[in-house]
Amino acid sequence: MKKNTSNLINVDDKTFQGEKTITVSSPQKLFPSSRILKFSLFTATVLSLFLLTSVTTVAQDVNDVLRTVAANPQGEEVTISLNQYRMGRKLFNVSCGGCHAGGITKTSETVSLSAEDLAKAVPKRNNIEGLVSYMKNPTTTDGKIDISILHPSKMSQDMFTYMRRLSEEDLLAIAGYILVEIKRVGKQWGPTKK
Repeated sequence: MKKNTSNLINVDDKTFQGEKTITVSSPQKLFPSSRILKFSLFTATVLSLFLLTSVTTVAQDVNDVLRTVAANPQGEEVTISLNQYRMGRKLFNVSCGGCHAGGITKTSETVSLSAEDLAKAVPKRNNIEGLVSYMKNPTTTDGKIDISILHPSKMSQDMFTYMRRLSEEDLLAIAGYILVEIKRVGKQWGPTKK
């Protein structure tokens, strides 16, 4: 009778039957050299520190002049606090950034959050009052058609449930953040293909 050798495994001149068993004679075969491991840990630490400080630096570099933005269409100005700016950035990235990262509009190449596009809108959205109004009840750029069924807003919070979490203070912070970024980033905020 022939012996079934299909389950036999030979490792380091030892034969085992059943499950595969592997013996490793030294840990160097499993792990990279300590020099590579140390370099990887060093690189990860430096990258983490860079990201942490760059986010903090951006917020600290936003001075009072940059944080002074239009409050309403009449031209009155308001200076948002550094905390409002930080909160606005966080809320924008979580609530709006999926479609509007960097001020663009992923669903339309011709409309953006740039200074020019916000100023051309009816009513003007290049001020905190106009942006907050839009986030509550969005309309087309000409102001004639309600688009709350398509665009997240307080009006459409049943479809876009994360909008329920946003308070009036949150909407003001998001609007302030957008207007500060227009000044801080310049033409690179919301470029369009016109």
